[in-house]
Amino acid sequence: MDAMKKKKTGVRIALAVTAVLLAILIYLTVSLIAAFRRNSARAPDFDLMAVTADRSGAATDISSCLLPEFAGVTAGGVRGAIVGSEYAMRELTSLIYPALSEAMEEGTLREGSAEDWKAFADAESSVYLRWHTELPDAAAALFASGDGSGRAAASGGGYQSEVFLTPYVRGGNTAEAALRSADGTVRLLTVTMPKTILAGEDLTRFVRSFRNSLNAFVFRESGDRIQPVVTERVSARCILMTCETASFILNSTSERNALLILFGLNPDKLLSTRAEPDGGTSFVESRGELYTGASYVRFRSASDNGIGLQSLIGYADNVGLAEYIQASLKIFEGIRSVNRWLAGGDAQLLLTGVYASDGVVRLSFSYSFDNMLIAVGEEAFAVTFEGGYVSEASLYTVAVRNQGSRESILTGSWFYRWIESAKGTPDRISLVYPADFVSEFVAPVWSGERVLQNERS
Repeated sequence: MDAMKKKKTGVRIALAVTAVLLAILIYLTVSLIAAFRRNSARAPDFDLMAVTADRSGAATDISSCLLPEFAGVTAGGVRGAIVGSEYAMRELTSLIYPALSEAMEEGTLREGSAEDWKAFADAESSVYLRWHTELPDAAAALFASGDGSGRAAASGGGYQSEVFLTPYVRGGNTAEAALRSADGTVRLLTVTMPKTILAGEDLTRFVRSFRNSLNAFVFRESGDRIQPVVTERVSARCILMTCETASFILNSTSERNALLILFGLNPDKLLSTRAEPDGGTSFVESRGELYTGASYVRFRSASDNGIGLQSLIGYADNVGLAEYIQASLKIFEGIRSVNRWLAGGDAQLLLTGVYASDGVVRLSFSYSFDNMLIAVGEEAFAVTFEGGYVSEASLYTVAVRNQGSRESILTGSWFYRWIESAKGTPDRISLVYPADFVSEFVAPVWSGERVLQNERS
């Protein structure tokens, strides 16, 4: 009897030891697999100034989010501005971007000054562009090249918020450009290019062809700041705005499942469906979590092997800024295909933020309509990539509908004088659609960043 008890005890001990060893083996195996995935998925640090991948058509679907906010054309001393009017802005940029691309890629770079910048503003023939927000030179190179191959080599890897381009200022085929960052730093580019790229006559023809889309403007000088100011009324389209459209998902199982699948989650293998204190719902799966509330859709990956660039754009090697933008827009369009009123409706996206460091890339976008920002106070869409995989994505859900009507807006010069007298010298003024979810139609209004006692407020 004692022998049998000892035998059983020995078996139990052996089984326990085996179980412990097996558990340790499983843990080590899982840890090794996870470590392998982390290392194999880790992309090299993304350099904002690096050459973008040479892929045919890499940027064919990103141009809509890369348009300037304001364009001013001076031809033979006659000035015309494009404010809004996405169509006219596209036509102008298609005319001048080859010249800007040539300048940024091949031009000779040197430091400039406020006096140089003023000289460009006073030129008889020039094109002035202001981006919606300050962006790295690599993004402007994408604007200019039009095919995702912009190098931004000559510009030296800086940032810019405004650009001047003066074609053939010295006669012959020499053109000059000036780049200005938000802190006032000016850089000058001189480049020799074929006369067929851009001449003063091209600008004159553009002004004649688009005179109905152009508004008179002047460059207003206040201290060391020179800002374009529209001096006549602007005709702008009206929209209807609806908020909290993410609540649609909570009432539609099919749309909820389509979003889960879009982010690589299996609706049939959910680990939990959790009600959140704010009234939203979180759907948890082993590969990640999707949250839907009244105004937001948010995704967070639970691993480093989620949605990769390979599945979004077809490749993941030698990628640059164009590819990350393209991948982000692919996700956004996927959401629109589920329900377009979740993702802006008639609105578009504009790239308004770029961050890259230590293998992490984060792009943020704002809503726009007819190339004017919609000031809802929230990022419209943001995507974070880690090691070439989507780790997070967030959408602020707003529906915008084109009402088809137009409204006459007061002159920018009137607004400039008002804000200058009431609140201080404006740093820049822009037409934006205010967040208005009550009115039947919303027209854009002038909005200004201002400087009070030499500090931005």
